[in-house]
Amino acid sequence: MTESKPILMHLFADKIKIVDAIAFRRSNLEDNKGRWVKQPKVHLKYENKDLYIVDKHIMHNFLNILLLERMKYHDYLQLVDEFPLEVMLQEALLEARGGIVKCWVTDNNIEGFSETHIINNEAIGFTLTELSVYLASKGYKVRHAMEDYDFGEGKTTSFTSTFINKGKVISIVAHDRNPIIQSRYINNTVMLISSRVFKGFLSTIEAGELYESIDEFLEELEHIEYLVSHAPDYELVLKNQLCGTEYIRKFRDKNKIEKENYSTFRYYFS
Repeated sequence: MTESKPILMHLFADKIKIVDAIAFRRSNLEDNKGRWVKQPKVHLKYENKDLYIVDKHIMHNFLNILLLERMKYHDYLQLVDEFPLEVMLQEALLEARGGIVKCWVTDNNIEGFSETHIINNEAIGFTLTELSVYLASKGYKVRHAMEDYDFGEGKTTSFTSTFINKGKVISIVAHDRNPIIQSRYINNTVMLISSRVFKGFLSTIEAGELYESIDEFLEELEHIEYLVSHAPDYELVLKNQLCGTEYIRKFRDKNKIEKENYSTFRYYFS
C-alpha cells in the first residue's frame, strides 16, 4: 500500500469546529480498547473535512500556536488533569479569531505545524483589501480563495487573491514568508509576464515597494493587451507555438512553460 503524503493546510481559526476533545483515551485507537493513556482524542471539523489530533505533543503545540501566551509542556500535562480539554481548546480558538493555522495533515490526522505562531489573517486581509480597492479603480475584479499548489514538496494550500480585467490577471499567493506576485495574460493560452517573490509576510512588505511592483505589472499588461489587439494574425501564428498548462501540477514547471509562451509571443510581436 502506498503511503499517504502529508499536505499543508491553512486553517482559518474562525472556521474550526470542535466535535469532541478529550485528554485521555484508550491506547488502541482502532477498536477503542487497551489501557487508558494520557493521549488526546480530538475530532475537529473544518468546512467539510474531519481532522484529528491523537498525540499530546501535537496537542500542546496546537494550543501554543493558538494562544498569545506560551505554556510549557509539563504545564499542559497538569492542566488537562484539572480542566476539560474541550474547554481549553474552545477558549484558545476564540483567542485566535482572525488568524490562520498552517498544519501538516496525513490521512486526516494533524501531525505537525509549519509555523510556531498564528498568522494574522486580519493584517493580510487589510493589505489585500487596500490592493482590491486600488486595482478596482483600474478595472480589475477580485476573487479570494484557498488554492492548491505543488511547490515541489507535495500538495499544499495557500491563500490567493486573483485580480482579473478581461485577459489581464494579477495573482498574489500568500505562500509562507515568501508572498508571490505574478502577472499573466490569458487569451486561449496562458502567458506568465512577470513574477516577483517578496521576503516576509504580505502584511509587512513596505507599501511603496509593493505598489511599485503592482504598477509595473499593470503597465506591462496594458502593453501586452495593445500588442494582441493590433496583431490580427495572433491566433494563426501562435496556434501551434504556445503550450497549455492546465494539467501541469508543479508550480515551477507551470511557470516555466507559461514564461516560454510569453518569450515566443515576444519573438513574433514585440
